[in-house]
Amino acid sequence: MFIEGMRKNVPCWMKLLDLMPRWLPFAFCLPKTREAYDLVMNKTLENPITRKEFLGMTYQYHADALLYAAPRYVQINTPFLVVSGAQDTIIQSSDAFVQKAKDAGVPITYERVEDMDHYVRKRPDIILKSFEWLRYQLWLFTVC
Repeated sequence: MFIEGMRKNVPCWMKLLDLMPRWLPFAFCLPKTREAYDLVMNKTLENPITRKEFLGMTYQYHADALLYAAPRYVQINTPFLVVSGAQDTIIQSSDAFVQKAKDAGVPITYERVEDMDHYVRKRPDIILKSFEWLRYQLWLFTVC
């Protein structure tokens, strides 16, 4: 689902790079099928090194993410802020995480920004709002 969304939303120049032969160093190399994606993920698990990359992240990063234990929501007892762009291809993951956390009673705040994609760093207003949230949490901590 993530790759499908990425294929639809990448800029035209990335779509052109995706048409290049895979052996070219600047080819985008988005897997075209679920099987091809699974093959790449299996390669990251077989060889979790930092010198190889997929989608701008190292094989080590992907292997760590695949092997990381599922969240234990009941163990989250401090205030938790999640900021996600509704136009991000992984928004369903954020929504699911937040819902499971709420169901477990986690003190979670969800900023689902409708006009934002994955790149929160391009949104100084959202970063400032996040720091305001943090400032308030620290204030609560000091007065309680």
